[in-house]
Amino acid sequence: MRRLAGRQADGWISGGLWMTDVPAELAHGNRVIDEAAIAAGRDPSEIRRLFDFAGTFGLIGHGFIQGPPQQWTRQLLPLVIEHGVSVFILTGDDPGMIERWGGEVAPALREAVARERAAATS
Repeated sequence: MRRLAGRQADGWISGGLWMTDVPAELAHGNRVIDEAAIAAGRDPSEIRRLFDFAGTFGLIGHGFIQGPPQQWTRQLLPLVIEHGVSVFILTGDDPGMIERWGGEVAPALREAVARERAAATS
């Protein structure tokens, strides 16, 4: 499926819900997609990288995307900077979860990405 995405798709939705080692599995998936895109004469940067995940908010961290909003931001930042994720899909329909994501995590993550990118160009 990843090779097909590299050859023909506009994007790849990686399943954070099923990954046990998110950074390693994203790196592998991106490598497969990029190689297939190049072999098909496509620019790999034209393929959007999306990340589908579930998480829980809490006072202390208990793992990947399980803890306070600041932890979510720290853990999601490398997915953007190092793995090219440009879209996050938070699964679930809990209004409180969606509100915290949109009100706390997403803005903090955008700011952190902007800082990292600005530092990389200086």
